[in-house]
Amino acid sequence: MFERPSQRAQEVIFFISDTGVSKEMMFTEFEAVLDGVVGLQEFANTTSYCVFSVINPGLQPQAFVFFTIDFDENGEPPSTWNLPFQTLIQKANPVTFGSYQAKVITQSSCSTEWHKTGLWDPSEQVVAVICEAIQANKLCLSTESMDGHARQQSIPSFATQPAAQFAASVPVHSRPSHIQSSQGHSLPELMKEVAAQLSGVQDVDRDASRRLEKELGETIKTLTVDLHAMTQRATELEQKNLALMEESFKQKSSFSQMRADLEQSLDEKIKLSVAEARQALKTKYEKKLKTYEQEYKNRYTEKVSAMKNTTSASTQAVQDMQNMLQDKDRMLDEKNHRIDHLEERHAEDALKLREQAESIDKLEAKMKQMSEELAMFRKEKLRLMADGADKFFEKLENSGLNFIAYHPGAGHISVSVKQVAEYIENPQIFAAEKVGLSLEAYQYWLGHYEKPCCQAPIIGGKTCGQKIQRHDNPRDFSPGISDRCEKHKTGISATQRVFSS
Repeated sequence: MFERPSQRAQEVIFFISDTGVSKEMMFTEFEAVLDGVVGLQEFANTTSYCVFSVINPGLQPQAFVFFTIDFDENGEPPSTWNLPFQTLIQKANPVTFGSYQAKVITQSSCSTEWHKTGLWDPSEQVVAVICEAIQANKLCLSTESMDGHARQQSIPSFATQPAAQFAASVPVHSRPSHIQSSQGHSLPELMKEVAAQLSGVQDVDRDASRRLEKELGETIKTLTVDLHAMTQRATELEQKNLALMEESFKQKSSFSQMRADLEQSLDEKIKLSVAEARQALKTKYEKKLKTYEQEYKNRYTEKVSAMKNTTSASTQAVQDMQNMLQDKDRMLDEKNHRIDHLEERHAEDALKLREQAESIDKLEAKMKQMSEELAMFRKEKLRLMADGADKFFEKLENSGLNFIAYHPGAGHISVSVKQVAEYIENPQIFAAEKVGLSLEAYQYWLGHYEKPCCQAPIIGGKTCGQKIQRHDNPRDFSPGISDRCEKHKTGISATQRVFSS
């Protein structure tokens, strides 16, 4: 799988952890792991920091390659993982160590950009641990030098940069504790690490280092007190807000239920009352009308008979007829008056409903205002935290420090002190701008990167779900094509040919 050095050289893989060298194996064993013959269950679901070492007989180091490798839940590396150790070693410049030379390949010293993401920078302490492991010789390597004499020689440190500069490019969640980035430490630990780094630089004056350490300690104490007070205040505001939101939600639910019940009850009552009243009035007046008509007919017949006998009788009949018509008109007026009264009651009920709706709208406006105030409190909290840390960040910036963040597709992103607040607010926007994509496009690619499977729609509103090859570069990713399996890619190509013809 990889190029091999001379037959006399011995190749060893060292696994680095918080406690030092956690595992050693010959490169031939490591090749079996890469080929999927065996797995390393103790490294399941982790990113391991390893060292490929070429050691000559007599325990003389010839080359070191500091690389990282991911293991899945079965302790197996990716099948596509491949790092050309020998090619990197051939391109590296040797470093002289007394009577022998060694080549060192780290992330900062590698000249090939696409290999840098698979490398890391060690601290001086890591180098010392590896040298001790070589001299301990747990793998029983050959200790006889090429001239036939046994040789025991310690390997001096060849790390030429401070540990903090190497550690800045390594993710905090998996880097060994002695090379861990300062981003993952608390403020007291950060003070100790900065002081340790300053003491390790030979050209820095010790008195200046002590003064800076004392000044950092006082600043950190002040910031710690301010941060504790702001955190306590923010916690109180969050608790009050939660209580108000819960009370508001209960009131809104109660009002909504009351409003619905009242509207339903009023509608039912109004419909029932109007229908019953109309039916009752209709039945009542129909009966009365029939009675009056019958009486009118009887009276009219009697009056007509009487009119034939006498003129006075005829006049009386006409008068009676007029009275009867007046009674009928009066009854119709009463009916219309009752109907008007029912309509007035309906209008009053509708007005009450509108007033209740306005009350609910006012309550919703108050809830919206409370939400805006909460957002303002949160922004104020962030501003206070940022203002309190300005002095500390200014000292870090004056010291020439930058923060490094890793995002899939964007790689290691350098974040200046001035950009920290912007990055913390939304890291994915920061990464999307780095690769030249919109946030939606980057998030869509990130979903493919985390779970590379076919997104072609199938029957039932589901997706294909077939596992596909992951596209590591978001700029080369095309939605609808790159996230399709071979079967659905063939369907897309056929469709394109039909339309193109």
